[in-house]
Amino acid sequence: MRKTVLMIDNHLNKGDQQSQSENEQERSTKKEHSQDEASTIESISAHDECNPLEEEHLEEIHYFGFGPIVNAMVRHRRCIHTKHIQAAYLRDYRLTFCFGGNASIVPQRGYDVHGLLMTLESREDWKRLLEFDSGNAPTVHHVYPYDNPDHPVACYLFEIPIPEDVSKLDKPIERLPQERYLKLIAQGLRQHRVDDEYVDHQIMAVPFIPNRKPQDYYTFPQQRKPLPKWTWSRYIKKCDKGDKLYFILGKSIFQLNFTDETNPLAKWFKFHGHGKDDCTLAVHKTVVDPEIPTVDEVEDISPLHIAWAENHCVEVIEQYEMSAVKVALLVKEGEDESTNGLGRRMKSLWTRKK
Repeated sequence: MRKTVLMIDNHLNKGDQQSQSENEQERSTKKEHSQDEASTIESISAHDECNPLEEEHLEEIHYFGFGPIVNAMVRHRRCIHTKHIQAAYLRDYRLTFCFGGNASIVPQRGYDVHGLLMTLESREDWKRLLEFDSGNAPTVHHVYPYDNPDHPVACYLFEIPIPEDVSKLDKPIERLPQERYLKLIAQGLRQHRVDDEYVDHQIMAVPFIPNRKPQDYYTFPQQRKPLPKWTWSRYIKKCDKGDKLYFILGKSIFQLNFTDETNPLAKWFKFHGHGKDDCTLAVHKTVVDPEIPTVDEVEDISPLHIAWAENHCVEVIEQYEMSAVKVALLVKEGEDESTNGLGRRMKSLWTRKK
């Protein structure tokens, strides 16, 4: 039995770095002797970021999931369709919950990451996966199916970019995941009979951030009171300047404060939020909470959905070591700040003069 010891509060030390180098050599050797399926992607190294959509010669796209995507509910919400799913594991890596409390992998000899090997129905399904994980890097690895471990399968997976020498970072990479996040993973893995010991020790034994009740939801601070009112055209002009990143939840406009352009969450908000309408639906499709009523259409978004989305964004933005502030309210054309404040006072003076 390979090691499945919980490693939530550790990060790579010098010995791990040496193991990482050995692992890379071992994976290189495995790659040379892999099956015909693997040869179709031999131009992509095991750790290179890639755009699989450029690999037009691939007849099938295989994807290895080890996060919430293993849950059928999450795949349904994201409209991800598969032709075949089987339990599999990735050798010489361990699971970690890093920036944002999200599942990722780090090299470590003797450890396995268990998950689901999926054969996607179409290239459109891969495009949707890329959109929902727009802040993470797709990479190529070989995984070993439970029912045929002697024949590894080359596949894509998403991992959060982590510096090779994490010992030089100011802080450990690990962050606490959310309670509902772990439950989604565990449920999905158990549905496909993934190793119980792995689920118990690597998923359900991980410390977590408890779910919050609606009355305890977090909200972003306001930049000033009262908030100014922006029309859609003014919001777009602000976004077009390019010096700040904005997103909308409900009718509230927020400004994301960050310094690292490569931050995966900043990339997500830039793709799904900046210069776009309310991203509440995008948040709910990306982050599934079974305790919240399902919402699939913009017309069905309720105040509860918006409040939950803001609470989640507060928590995850803090986990990614960024911040955000509410800067304005979105209003219809003609209802912006030009009709209040100084505008109202000028109108009042004009009325009195008449």
